[in-house]
Amino acid sequence: MTAIAAVKAPWGVLLAADGRMNLDGDKEPITDYAQKIFSIIDPGRTVAYALAGSIRAKGSGLDIREEFHRQISTLSDRVFGAPYEYASAIGQPVASVITSARYLPKSSGKAEGGKWKIADVILAGCFGPLVFLIESEFVHSHNVAEFRILGYYEKSYSVLYGPQAISRNMYCSPPVDSPLSKYIFDINSTGGNPSVSEAQRYAVGYIEACCSPMGRKLDPEGCRSIGGHIHVATVKPRSGFQWVIPPLHGQKTEDSL
Repeated sequence: MTAIAAVKAPWGVLLAADGRMNLDGDKEPITDYAQKIFSIIDPGRTVAYALAGSIRAKGSGLDIREEFHRQISTLSDRVFGAPYEYASAIGQPVASVITSARYLPKSSGKAEGGKWKIADVILAGCFGPLVFLIESEFVHSHNVAEFRILGYYEKSYSVLYGPQAISRNMYCSPPVDSPLSKYIFDINSTGGNPSVSEAQRYAVGYIEACCSPMGRKLDPEGCRSIGGHIHVATVKPRSGFQWVIPPLHGQKTEDSL
């Protein structure tokens, strides 16, 4: 499990993620300083993206992160009419590689429609002046992997990816009654136009709640593998990709997810 939060606002997008990484089958993290947010800076587009799920299994020769990076590099000079076309151009070939490698884990449970979840991908950024946010996933059934776009947003929107027990406790009950009330920020109170600091408070607050003792008490299994250094980035049409809280590297044997 990973905790990722994304906020799409009129000024751009903000992504935040925790820094803990486990390999499938391992209970103890191999690092608390994993980088889970990455940038794409190509002519006409600047994108931040985050991957979560069964990215790399213990002993497996396939690393979905590396395949994702590789496909991005092959598209650096290509022009796309819309962000979702670009996302599909990355994801579909990676799904084919996953199928060929027969990397078909079941550790992430079932996705909508009954297929097995492999990993989730959030892409957010700018195509010229257009600001967007995309939710997508890799799933498999009958030994075939598939890339699916779950949501495409050009208006203000937010995503909390991680233990649903935490997000429900924070935002589906009155904040005053939530044991996680200190981490709550009502982003709807901004009228769809939160400042960067408000977006950061909302996003980081969710991840901190997942890492908190009360969060681990509410969902021990879901929150067990969430923790470490939280890193945050923004993408804006004029200033591009910028770290708000940069990742920390070289702290343990692995420094990126």
